[in-house]
Amino acid sequence: MALASVVCMPQHLRTLNHTDASAQAVDTILLISGRVCVAYGDLAANEEGSYIYEASELEVPTAAVTIVAGETAYWDNGAQLFTNVVGTNTKCGMFRKAAASGDAIASMELVNSVNL
Repeated sequence: MALASVVCMPQHLRTLNHTDASAQAVDTILLISGRVCVAYGDLAANEEGSYIYEASELEVPTAAVTIVAGETAYWDNGAQLFTNVVGTNTKCGMFRKAAASGDAIASMELVNSVNL
């Protein structure tokens, strides 16, 4: 299970309500209707709760790739990591800062509107 850390203020978040069949821990990253979202609290199975779909800054787990600030961010659901590799991954935002291939965490802006 991959986790994100919210770095921005709550007013810089946009959320949606969703009921997931599985229990979700706060900061868990998951796909909802093809969009990358982050659980905004601990939720029991079949409990409706808030999920972040846009955030001005998150710290997220990344694949072993070199990231350049401003690159498009993709979610690799199989590996449960963010990457700059397109492939079959879900486009979901922009990396805010550069990161070396050995860095396990990167800063990104979650912007699911890039999928529209």
